[in-house]
Amino acid sequence: MATDANTGTGTTSTCTETTKDRHLFWGYAFGLLGSVTSIGSITVRADVGLNNTTGTSLLCVELSWNGGTMWTAVKSLPITSTGISTYTFGATTDAWGHAPWTTTQLNATNFRVRVTDSATTTTKTFQLDYLGVQVQYTP
Repeated sequence: MATDANTGTGTTSTCTETTKDRHLFWGYAFGLLGSVTSIGSITVRADVGLNNTTGTSLLCVELSWNGGTMWTAVKSLPITSTGISTYTFGATTDAWGHAPWTTTQLNATNFRVRVTDSATTTTKTFQLDYLGVQVQYTP
């Protein structure tokens, strides 16, 4: 389990504030064949918990197709539980505003997930137990 014992500086709860803690994940090996003709959607699952529910807390997720140079629009969900809960970003028909995705963009080097934890207090502890990505495609 990854633990972030504070949420950066600042006391606003926004996903785009650069003073909040951001975490990058990459190296996903989706195993997509060269014969894939269409990437339909991407879903990100995060299992997250908090040490307390004081104030407002958000988990924010963005995707990159070029090693972190550019990012999709952020998707965010309020985190309201101290126990580990599952949060799903995207859907089975959601391309995150980036289309078309290609197999090259989804390789272990180019594809990245950026997770920002944001809260109205700087002493919030976020706990990330799982971060998974599912790709829907047409062979």
